[in-house]
Amino acid sequence: MDRGVITAADVCDHILPIEIRWDLRLTYSNLQMLCHGCHNRKTREDEKKYGTK
Repeated sequence: MDRGVITAADVCDHILPIEIRWDLRLTYSNLQMLCHGCHNRKTREDEKKYGTK
């Protein structure tokens, strides 16, 4: 979630949530490192987009 700010990443995030694409859960290209705040924001966006919780 690039906002032009450099912050240490502390969470490995699934780009496509595992609830949507379980088969990609261990695929490196479906993983990204995010800081805790960006991960929380992306999770909320995913919940709205995919209806997951």
